[in-house]
Amino acid sequence: FNGACAACHGLNAISGGVVPDLRYLTPEKHKQFAGILYGARIPKGMPSFNGVFTLEQIESIRQYLIKRSHDLAEEQASRSAQR
Repeated sequence: FNGACAACHGLNAISGGVVPDLRYLTPEKHKQFAGILYGARIPKGMPSFNGVFTLEQIESIRQYLIKRSHDLAEEQASRSAQR
């Protein structure tokens, strides 16, 4: 992720707010993930990674984002518990 996606979506998937924070992907976007990386969002400024990543690599990136989403939820729960 950090080598190919972080320049736009933030180091460790923590967006700076200009582009979507991928830790908040909806189930619908997870279903569309491979298509998005293969060029479905070119008109909205997302580059195509067709020919760059295999489907297995794309799934690894998607799984990483799921983990980062869980990490975020745990951090938020911890902060709430400390209040």
